[in-house]
Formats: sequence, structure tokens, C-alpha cells
Amino acid sequence: MNLTANRQELANAVKTAFKAASKLKEVAVMTGVLLEANADKGVLTVTGTDGTVQIQCRVPCNHIEDGGALVLTPVAAGMLRLLPGETVEIRGDTVQQGSLILKAGHCEYALPVYPAKDFPKLSVKYPTSFIQGKGLNTLIRRVGFAAGSQSESEQRRGLQNVKLIFEEGCITAAATNGMIAALVKSQQGSDGTMSLILPGKVLHLLSETVDANDDLYIGTEGRHVFFMSESMIFTTVLQGEESFDVRKVFERIQPVYRA
Repeated sequence: MNLTANRQELANAVKTAFKAASKLKEVAVMTGVLLEANADKGVLTVTGTDGTVQIQCRVPCNHIEDGGALVLTPVAAGMLRLLPGETVEIRGDTVQQGSLILKAGHCEYALPVYPAKDFPKLSVKYPTSFIQGKGLNTLIRRVGFAAGSQSESEQRRGLQNVKLIFEEGCITAAATNGMIAALVKSQQGSDGTMSLILPGKVLHLLSETVDANDDLYIGTEGRHVFFMSESMIFTTVLQGEESFDVRKVFERIQPVYRA
């Protein structure tokens, strides 16, 4: 695997993919990210997953040769940020010996790596149709506090979720932990209809991954939902159980005071 890429773009891609990496040290291969170079597409894909969430970031490259490597240390993003210049060269001649060379200017780092085949990517089939949505991270942050914590009992698991409802010209996010409830609507809207139920912690991760003004393309296939931007694919597992319908609660509320 050999290539040249924009140093800042690659550093951001590695940092973002590591957000999805597992924190369980017992499964070492899931604590890292996978680098895959595709010469035909001229793209390096950086993938991180914990088995439930998967983030893939794509970085355009030059002078690229096919190859792959598994990077287990998050320090890789820091290495890339410390290198000088606009571009970085990655040399994979020594991957078989367990290292990857990052080079820019007169600086060079040897990064420990492992075989790409060891990485457990999610086995998914991509959707054939999508709807477009915008401003999701703002919605998620405004309702996320109302989703139950991960310490909730098994019977209250549905109260850990956030419901997203996409309608023509409107997106609604709703959550409740049984004590408090939040319902937020965005007029930035979408161009299609869809209803999703996802864990609050997963959507919090999504909100940290995308910018407020990002146009996202959302689609489902089987048990998975995909949030896609120009350079990123965020994949996770849909929740099958219906969460508490917060909208019905708000419909019954009779305000005694309006400001």
C-alpha cells in the first residue's frame, strides 16, 4: 500500500473513524481502524467499528497502490497532525514486517500495524434509495438529554432510544426517559419520509461526527441504517422495539402560561 494524500484530511479521517472503535481491550482488533487503498477509485478508506456502529471515511489520494493495514493506536491521528506540509506519503513496503511509514518533508514515522484481514468489518448491503436531511446534529443534541442512560433496566431499554421522523419539509426528534420528555422539530427538513428508532448514545456519536450544515443522505437496508455525506458513511443497527410515543404526550399538554 503506497499513496500520497492531504495530511489534514487524512488526520481528520483517522480521528473520526476511531470514534467508532471499540473500547473493549479484550477484542484488540476492534480497538483500531482499517486502512484500505483502492487504486481504481483513487481513494483511501478508513474504517472503525465496535460491531454495532461503523464509520467509514474516504480520502482522495494520488500515486496510489492497492493495499491495506490495521492500525490499533489512536496516536496515528496525532502523528499525522505533527507532520509538516500539506501532503503526507504513506509507504506500505514494510506492512509485512508490521509497520507503516508516514513521511512528510524531512520527518518520518514508523507506525505499528497488523494484517488487514484481521479486521471485522460489518457485513452490510448498501441501500439503493436515500432521502436527504439536514441539521440532524442540532436536533439530536436538543433531545438527547431526555433519553434514558445505559444503566437502565432491561424492561426500560426502549427509553434509551431517540425516535427520528422524516417528513416532507420537516424532521422531528423525540425522546423520553419516563420522567422528562423532549420533542424538537426542524424546518430544515427532508425530501422524503422515514421513521427511525436508534439508541441515544449512537445518535450522540453521529452528532459529533457530522457538522450542523452537512447534507446527509439516509437510507435503510435490512437491519441497518446508513447516514452518508460526501466523504463519510455512518452505519448502525436499527432498534426493532417501538419507543414511547412522546408526540402523544405533548398533544395532551394544556399550557397554563405562554411567554
